[in-house]
Amino acid sequence: LHALAHPPAAGAVLVDDAGREQWLVGMWRVQALAGALRSYSGDSLRGLLAPLRPRPLGVMAREPRPWLDCDTAEHLERARRLAHHADPPAPVAR
Repeated sequence: LHALAHPPAAGAVLVDDAGREQWLVGMWRVQALAGALRSYSGDSLRGLLAPLRPRPLGVMAREPRPWLDCDTAEHLERARRLAHHADPPAPVAR
């Protein structure tokens, strides 16, 4: 929440250790997101959210990474095992 306030921003999004925005891990001001949704006709989160110029948020380097992609059943099972044993990381502004 601090990242949205100083200076004001439409949103904040997690940026992974390779510098890629993880669009499913973000927070948005309701009015900014509602306005973007009203005027967007595309089909990607990047297309919807990137124009809002969200503040990038990084996390402290640690394992497991909180942005683990799950593209297969095996990936999902690994993520579930890791989540069961991990403490949540503390976000830091980048």
